[in-house]
Amino acid sequence: MFRALLATASLAAGILTAPGAALAADTTTPLTAAEMSAALKGVAGTTAPAELPGYGGDLQVSYSEGGTAQKGTAKFASDPAHGTGYFSVTGAIGTAGVFAQAGKGQWIHFNSKNERAAVAMAGHPAARYVFETDTKLTLNDWSNGNLPVPSLLVVQDAAHAGTKTVHDDGTTDYSYTDDEHLSITFMVNSGGVLTAAKAVEAGTLDQAFTWNYGPQTITLPTNAQTISVKNLVLALAYLDMAGKVKKAATVSAKAVETKSKKKTVKVADLRKWTRSEVTALNDTFDAKVLLVTDIKGGVRISAKNPFTKAAAAWTVTASGKHAVARKA
Repeated sequence: MFRALLATASLAAGILTAPGAALAADTTTPLTAAEMSAALKGVAGTTAPAELPGYGGDLQVSYSEGGTAQKGTAKFASDPAHGTGYFSVTGAIGTAGVFAQAGKGQWIHFNSKNERAAVAMAGHPAARYVFETDTKLTLNDWSNGNLPVPSLLVVQDAAHAGTKTVHDDGTTDYSYTDDEHLSITFMVNSGGVLTAAKAVEAGTLDQAFTWNYGPQTITLPTNAQTISVKNLVLALAYLDMAGKVKKAATVSAKAVETKSKKKTVKVADLRKWTRSEVTALNDTFDAKVLLVTDIKGGVRISAKNPFTKAAAAWTVTASGKHAVARKA
């Protein structure tokens, strides 16, 4: 259960007292959908001011799909004093993360095999974040779209009948089942501030949130850990450059023969059709990797890596009813 998973955090936040004492003094009251909505709006109103100096927390997730159980942990924080925020996920559910700074932009984590190979080839072997510049980024808007903001989450889908349970230490639980059959509980401290939440679908999903309030410390990715969007796109485009040049030549030769319909290949047609194939390939790379130049009897397809200065080239030439691709 959620309380067992988060016993330490819950005790520290004053959510639970000794089980026997809490159970003995619990008072549970049924609430209509309208009453639940009003009560949780009240919690949001009390929680919002607590968020102003900053807030952070974690999310424990476990779910079962196809008989396989997956678990993961997410951590997050918002630091208004420095205009920064982050959200990171680790575990069997995957590894991901994003950092943001108001007026500058956001750092998005990457870790695929191709991305690692690309940044290493580009001379940034330690890079694991791509930076997206956004001078209009505000922490409030970014947080609303990327973080479990407690004052927003508590009223996201509040109009459901349920129960209000008051404990003898002044803490309160609001519980209901939503339209997707999730059993949801929000835990509020004696001051009316949201401190934890859980969402459970028996045998399928278990999510447990905890929040803390006050100034946060967020360490942004370093320059060594960062690569620009432009350079990452370019590095991925030039990854396996030699293979891409070869593919362009062989694909173009095949296309020329197909379009020639078993007739003698005309050099002018070969050049036109090859350029069309190369343009289409460059579009898939999001960069002009491949260059086409005319040579006697056909074309030369080439590329030069801007990071390593390595070069590769193939030719496609007309030969009777055939288009011949050869390494230059």
